[in-house]
Amino acid sequence: MTIQYILLGLILALCVGYAAWRIHKTIKQNLRCRNYGCGGCAFYEKCTKTRKK
Repeated sequence: MTIQYILLGLILALCVGYAAWRIHKTIKQNLRCRNYGCGGCAFYEKCTKTRKK
């Protein structure tokens, strides 16, 4: 029974950690872009390459 609680706690901790990491990555990308419409955009790197040219 305690093994189940340990596994459940580990899985929940990993899920919360992954969600926090993704939120942090999105916020960091928004701050770097300074265009808040780009948040989470899949083409962010392509847009920045074309702007530099």
